[in-house]
Amino acid sequence: MSMKITFLITLLPLFSSCSKIVKTDIDIYPTIQKDDSILILNVKNNTESNLMIEFPVLDNFFYRDEFDSSNPEILMTKKSFNLLKDSDDILKINTINCLTIKKIIQTNDTLDLKFLKAKSEKKYYLKIKRYRSGKTIIFEDDGFDIFLDKISKENIFKLKKQNCGGYKYFSGSFKFYPEKIILP
Repeated sequence: MSMKITFLITLLPLFSSCSKIVKTDIDIYPTIQKDDSILILNVKNNTESNLMIEFPVLDNFFYRDEFDSSNPEILMTKKSFNLLKDSDDILKINTINCLTIKKIIQTNDTLDLKFLKAKSEKKYYLKIKRYRSGKTIIFEDDGFDIFLDKISKENIFKLKKQNCGGYKYFSGSFKFYPEKIILP
């Protein structure tokens, strides 16, 4: 009997480490449609909330060779992707007036909001302007965290607590699967 208990105790750390798999709020699955140079992002909302997403932006991806040759002094990357407008999102943007980081920092940059229902999936399409066959696209995108030191805690609280037509401002975690793709 004590042998079985000892064996179970030694396996306990193994079982507990397996149960601590990190679950993200949003999973993003990129695929390529080579015929018309389209990058398709299948965005999956794993939360119980309807989400209004400003970050990740979902259009600032780079080719690995350009990214690797860049440094803080010389930025060698070129914008290669244009997010095609989603008519449902445009309708919501025009009818729902919510606080966003774009409004807080008063920028003219085009940051399209994306709206996802709870426990749902939605596809976003990007036109690849500079299709480079055989080159690797890196799927990294800035999240909400990059602005935490640039805006006041009061504004962060306002963003997180607002209800935008039944949507909650997304400030959670996301991950790309895979994190890179080689263009066919």
